[in-house]
Amino acid sequence: MKVWVSPTSVKAYLGTRVTFICEVDVDRGYQIEWKFYNQPLQPNVIARHNVDLVINSVTLDNIGKYFCIAHSDNKVVTAYGILDILGKYVSDCLI
Repeated sequence: MKVWVSPTSVKAYLGTRVTFICEVDVDRGYQIEWKFYNQPLQPNVIARHNVDLVINSVTLDNIGKYFCIAHSDNKVVTAYGILDILGKYVSDCLI
């Protein structure tokens, strides 16, 4: 079983939305969970159907690695995506 996250790296503006997608190369027999480093997800981060990870209104606290962990009966595999910040938009101007 292999797992990967796409995109592997995102640079986003504060206040925007970012989505990471976890993909596994088997059809069934696994469960997916998302972690921020080894911590639970922040309040503005939602795992949809455990496949998509949506970060709403990106903040500085969201910078870092998001781990997709796929569990099967006899295996655990991990991949991650990295979120970094470009800056902040205010009235269509970058600060």
